[in-house]
Amino acid sequence: MNEFINFVGICKKSGKISLGYDACLKAVKKNKSCLVLYTKDLSERSLRKFQDESEHSDIKGMVVDLKMEDFYIIFKKSVGIISINDKSLARKVEKLYVKMQGGCSL
Repeated sequence: MNEFINFVGICKKSGKISLGYDACLKAVKKNKSCLVLYTKDLSERSLRKFQDESEHSDIKGMVVDLKMEDFYIIFKKSVGIISINDKSLARKVEKLYVKMQGGCSL
């Protein structure tokens, strides 16, 4: 899990990430988002509302087995939705998440 969290921190430092509902929705609508991560403790209502508002995009979304407090460590902000806005970084994040889950495919 540390490798996954550390790499998400690298994504933050690169500036290729959007944090929070509004910023992520803006990235999705401007076709900048390549992957959206949802924390497991994000409310069902927020998840459904975000997915409804971004339903016309072909952007992959993943519910990750982390809580908002886990991402607070990296971002110093409590967020439940994170957008990775770079294709190569998004592929690496997805690959590390699959590795963290024991190799099962998404």
